Amino acid sequence: MNKTDEARLEHLEIPSEITELAKRLTRGAREVLPSLRALQLKLLKARQEGRKLRVKLGIDPTGFDVHIGHGVPLRAMARFQEEGHEVQFLMGGATAQIGDPTGRDSARAMQTAEEAAQKCATFVEQIRPLLPLKPENIFNNADWEHRFWETFRLLSRRLTINPFLGKEAFANRLDAGKPVSFIETFYPIMQGFDSVELHSDVEIGGTDQRFNLLMGRQLQSMFDQEPQVVIMFDLLEGTDGVPVLNEDGSPAKTPEGKPRFRKMSKSFDNTINLKDSPNDIVGKTMRLPDGLIERFFTLATSVDSERLASEAAFLAGGGNPRDAKVRLAHQLVLELHGQAAAEAALEFWHTVHTERGTPTDMPLCMVPPATNLVSLIVEHGLAESKTKARALIKQGGVRLDDAKVTDEAHVINLAPDEKLVLKVGKQGKFLQLVGQPAA
Repeated sequence: MNKTDEARLEHLEIPSEITELAKRLTRGAREVLPSLRALQLKLLKARQEGRKLRVKLGIDPTGFDVHIGHGVPLRAMARFQEEGHEVQFLMGGATAQIGDPTGRDSARAMQTAEEAAQKCATFVEQIRPLLPLKPENIFNNADWEHRFWETFRLLSRRLTINPFLGKEAFANRLDAGKPVSFIETFYPIMQGFDSVELHSDVEIGGTDQRFNLLMGRQLQSMFDQEPQVVIMFDLLEGTDGVPVLNEDGSPAKTPEGKPRFRKMSKSFDNTINLKDSPNDIVGKTMRLPDGLIERFFTLATSVDSERLASEAAFLAGGGNPRDAKVRLAHQLVLELHGQAAAEAALEFWHTVHTERGTPTDMPLCMVPPATNLVSLIVEHGLAESKTKARALIKQGGVRLDDAKVTDEAHVINLAPDEKLVLKVGKQGKFLQLVGQPAA
């Protein structure tokens, strides 16, 4: 866009349909940079030129599981895709080998290229329910890593170190006398260079990525590209409802004055993963703090504005939060697994938690004599590890025929064809145990 075009568009009245479109596309966003009008102008110009906007989202493969917190920007991408724009789903095969320093009080562990590639390979299938992608929409910055290093000398001469040292993650560590490795300062530059490679018009990310996202705008200007518009979303809170505290111990607040809860993260074991079973999704949703129901409807589902307003009015009018959670759980499962799974999962929940019954379709497990309970729980996927299985027992989360098990070394001895119901966890994972028949 040349100066004449900029001047013409800057004073142009934005049509109402473009205004409404920009509002829908940025639903739930905390901030749009440089402004919402900049996005409106991009949308208007793209329509006038008959072209699609290129909309980028980058995810580093730091783990194998994608959770609904990651789903917040994915849903924003899907809205652009539904409007006919070109989505650019970028996997950080190269940046993951450095590690994003954002929000860290120490350097991230560097991954090998093989580890990053293995994790990248699992992502596309997991996100398909939220953002179906074609091969031409999927990118990996490992593919142009060599071009980045070829260009790095030019970039390093034109960028100054001052903003990097002022970046919160670096400044906090320097103030605390903790080391900041030189390679960590490359991360924002590499992420910004991705926008140059892809000629992105829009980039979507979390508010914690502000410095990195704006680096894309800066580098695009250096390469004579029109800078991208940045759309930032708050990080979705975790299901555990643990409050964030200020340095003085007082409860931290959001800009709206509401309590702030710690983010959704596998490190905190407070996630709803995209590949979780429908029953697990319902169970985790029903344990949400009441104050997060509206946030989850807005950020973690694709319901329309009328439905959002209806749920907000229900809660504001004194409606039972449990009823709203049931509807939220249904919506989450519906969008990830379909209508039949949503109905079945809610029926399971009501059977187990409202009627205090047991499901009729429990998996059957033949149990030989002297079976170790912890090993049984792990072998059948009712806990991820023996450590977690023991923790569940210690917390009172394991029952045999509704009798709480308290011994971590418990051994099951069933007579031939004798039956017991094993229940694990608050959300209720069941297994019908049957004594192994005599030989």
